[in-house]
Amino acid sequence: MSAVNGEDISEKEQPTASRSATECSQLLDNHEESTFCSNGSLLSSDHSATLASTPTITIKTNSQVHPTSSSTQVILVTVPDVVIKDPCHPSNDGMYPNCGMGCSINGRYPLRTSESAAHSGPSIAHPEDITSPVVDSIQQSFISQHSSDDDYENENENGGIVLLSNLPDLVLLKIIEYIHPIERVHHLSVLSRRWNKLVKSNKLWSEVRIFIADPPYYKYSVAEFLRQKGSCIQKLCINIACSKIFTERQFIDLFPSCMPTVKCLDIGFFPNFTIDILRFFMRCFPNVEYLNLEGMRKVDPNLYDVLFTDAFKNLRHLILSHCEAISIKQFELFCRTKRPLEVLSIDGIVSLRNCAATFIASSPFVASLTRLYLDGEDLGDFGFRALTSCCNLELLSVSFCESATDLSLGYIKTLSKIEHLHLRKGKEFTFEGFRNFFALNPSTKTHWKDNNCEFPSRLKFLNLGECTAVNDVIVDLITKNCPQIRSLCLVWCWSITEIGLQKIVQRLDDLQLLDIAGLDCVDGSAFIDVPDLYLSNLRYLGAEQCPRIEDSMLQILNLRKKDLIITNYHDYFITFTIRNGDATFNERIDHQYMSAVTEELCQIEGFCCMSKLS
Repeated sequence: MSAVNGEDISEKEQPTASRSATECSQLLDNHEESTFCSNGSLLSSDHSATLASTPTITIKTNSQVHPTSSSTQVILVTVPDVVIKDPCHPSNDGMYPNCGMGCSINGRYPLRTSESAAHSGPSIAHPEDITSPVVDSIQQSFISQHSSDDDYENENENGGIVLLSNLPDLVLLKIIEYIHPIERVHHLSVLSRRWNKLVKSNKLWSEVRIFIADPPYYKYSVAEFLRQKGSCIQKLCINIACSKIFTERQFIDLFPSCMPTVKCLDIGFFPNFTIDILRFFMRCFPNVEYLNLEGMRKVDPNLYDVLFTDAFKNLRHLILSHCEAISIKQFELFCRTKRPLEVLSIDGIVSLRNCAATFIASSPFVASLTRLYLDGEDLGDFGFRALTSCCNLELLSVSFCESATDLSLGYIKTLSKIEHLHLRKGKEFTFEGFRNFFALNPSTKTHWKDNNCEFPSRLKFLNLGECTAVNDVIVDLITKNCPQIRSLCLVWCWSITEIGLQKIVQRLDDLQLLDIAGLDCVDGSAFIDVPDLYLSNLRYLGAEQCPRIEDSMLQILNLRKKDLIITNYHDYFITFTIRNGDATFNERIDHQYMSAVTEELCQIEGFCCMSKLS
């Protein structure tokens, strides 16, 4: 049982709940077997067996308590105002781009620019907090006054003493993994010497975001932190936020000479990427397999020549989205270099056009590619034909398909392993083209379970936003031949009516994310039996700019399925409060709530298909 949108369910108004790491340790000391779930809910031990998702420890939200027939209470909370999770997991693996937002941690979590913005978004752990002499002095002062773990104790129901110190380090380390690095430093590390030592365990610092602020502060904190923990870091995000210009040497001196354990390097939106810094990265991070260079605006003229020929020969994932300085000649050079590449994003590089596909088709990594993100600007049928060489593609995302015709749909259909497909703004696609595209092969036409080795039966994630040729007949084919779909975006497909929506609701049992923004011929009556009969797994419904769907319909749906996140016609999130059996509905669209919703839903595979949140 879990309520995401209900803000306060109790006879008595509850104060804002903000559970710090200290409070969590008190829960342990009190022997409360409580479980935190990923949507911010705290459930008693009677309900913890139903949870399978990763916990979130620190939340700030309005809580609510339901008295039950026994002494056990169930606390239900909203989508958190501030959801604190490991910032290195903004999506399934932290590296896959979304349709309209970059994959970079730096892109998803923008920096705070002032004190007034300190509480405006998800918190990020900065190494300054970890190695600051000010913080360390506070910790030592506190620890000297609370030097024994025995201070944290309580009696259990049988009268016996329960000590936090009785738990082995292995258990405590597992608990700490669920706590954001900021909380570890500012709360856990000051509890005792033992907790301080555990917080500094190398095991907890395999994924780190480095925040480089103005000198001279960063010179101590970042360099000292990397000296201490550099040998255990596997995933590193570097974020520059200096208002004062620093030299290349000042930047390079912050790092050890070599960090061979780093496999994933995120330097998206790096402000001034020079050849000297690139060569240093090549020496310092020789074993990088996942590289994000998204949004590089200012680079040395010949930097990409060096990067594409000499650097990071073991790359498996490379994100180059919106690196607009890359020329056609440089990309051709990149496609001549042998690498075991599996994921490539060149979305936002409009100058490549059909050359993007033709160069990839003749590249040495064409057979190893499984995920490909392209900019569709002037990418026509010739380019889509070249993509048929990418025989192992499982994901294909084309942001603008305005130059493609039905011929391109035929070429895509030959990619039999496709499970994840984005074809946005396909204005030249026709009804006949889509009907052939989603039809099963007549020569092997059987039940989809016996035919799931061919397209389109393998599809699980689909975005056909602004493809206006999609109508009820096409939706009928999609829901009949692609019943495994878990994420579906049909925004601004104006020809879809309530008949098509009913097919979606009644046939797609696994659907978790649905975006129907701009459908002006649906009234939402198809949702009348949700979740009792249909869509029991649905977590998000985007219904903005759907003029015939009344707010009352969505509100009733939200009451029936409390963990469903809904946006209404005005593009506001529906929230509600229940007191003494009476429901009061509200709307929210502030940045803080948006961040919380995004953090909640981005853990679901297929989130990148959603038009509003991605």
